[in-house]
Amino acid sequence: MDIKNFINKGVALNKQKSPINIQRKSSKSNLEYVPEEIKKIARDMDSQFAKLMIQKMKATVSRNEEPSTANQIYESYMSDEYSKAMAQQNNGTGVQELILDQIYPHRYRNKITYEHYLQNQKDLIERFKRNKVDIEE
Repeated sequence: MDIKNFINKGVALNKQKSPINIQRKSSKSNLEYVPEEIKKIARDMDSQFAKLMIQKMKATVSRNEEPSTANQIYESYMSDEYSKAMAQQNNGTGVQELILDQIYPHRYRNKITYEHYLQNQKDLIERFKRNKVDIEE
């Protein structure tokens, strides 16, 4: 038998009865009741981690000559964009989930807590407006 047939049919080659299906569990439904501000914080931290990872990988590549200042700026911007794209795709590198678990645990991810959070935000805005404090909404 040809090995390509095994691979194409999803047959495991390491004496298992079925192939290993490695997929990350989707936590999209779990994020439904997480406030957008908190999701953004976690996404930004994931992006920073991805940028650091990209910079460290680039540092391992040997170069014949040092890049110009313009090239360094361009590469820095590209690293920023790559890291943002990595953080937004498929829940990022995994750091985002870890951060959310720490700053907004699963026990708070329900409709009642979320509605309470939204009401508190509205109350804070009203209180600031009554005291004539300028804030961004």
